[in-house]
Amino acid sequence: PQYVGVTNGELNHAMRLLAQADVILTLGARVDYRLGHGRPPAVARDAKFIRVDIDAEEVTRTLTPEVGIVGDPRSVLEQMAEWVLCEGRKPHTAWLRKVRKAHEALVQKWAKLGHEDVCPVPSIRIVREIRKFLDRDVTFLLDAGNMGRWAHMTLFNRHPSHWLTCGASGVVGWGLPGAAAAKLANPKKPVLLLSGDGAAGFTVAEIETAMRFKAPYVAVIAHDSAWGIVADGQPEGRHVASEFGEIRFDRVAQALGAKGVFIESPTQLAPAIERGLKEDTVTVIHVPTQLAGVSHWEKRFGRGIAQ
Repeated sequence: PQYVGVTNGELNHAMRLLAQADVILTLGARVDYRLGHGRPPAVARDAKFIRVDIDAEEVTRTLTPEVGIVGDPRSVLEQMAEWVLCEGRKPHTAWLRKVRKAHEALVQKWAKLGHEDVCPVPSIRIVREIRKFLDRDVTFLLDAGNMGRWAHMTLFNRHPSHWLTCGASGVVGWGLPGAAAAKLANPKKPVLLLSGDGAAGFTVAEIETAMRFKAPYVAVIAHDSAWGIVADGQPEGRHVASEFGEIRFDRVAQALGAKGVFIESPTQLAPAIERGLKEDTVTVIHVPTQLAGVSHWEKRFGRGIAQ
């Protein structure tokens, strides 16, 4: 109930308030580019860090915290909560209301987008259709740049360790082999992957590997014929080294022995995922999508869309 989004100020205005925090507690989280490396302007110059991680080396990586604790984050947090109750400390409800209000305002703005039944499908509509499946016991993987930004804005992890995403380095291309690995690690649990076309292009041949090892999953590949996160930040009509040609990933999947599905309407996506999760094979769902990311909507509505 206290969740207010991902640590990315461009996408979540609530996280911009992080710069006003006196103390920042990280629980098993890396202090990397997603947190501004723990330096201004992402955080206040005099902000104090408390870092909790099961990996001793991670506790002091990037910066040395005022308090470093090596331990299981859940256990440490439970002990902290017990201490707070014993001390009779009261929560900073005014601060929490301020942060939640900022986040809720942003969510309401994004909720107005992508409801039209058109193809190419709006990226946020693809994510919205996938959201219907995340209340289930499904392992969800995210391997994308532009699509990843939409997903982090609008999806919420309902179950512990059910949402797998990239790290801070080498961030795209792991999704297709990762989906097979997730299935092999837990064969009874359905696996759903959302991938961009650029990311999928890195390791598309691993579809055959999954077929060979009998590791079925559903891969939704959003195709905008570009490195969307790069092109989105470039001037319109002046895209440099960020576009590529038409690739029919559904047909590539079929050539590798898997099932391929081509989406012609947003209303086809959820039923295709539903069928794919019941199949005993790899299902690749090719979804043509619009090349329009966060920067596009900021230009259209003003920067207030991300504020």
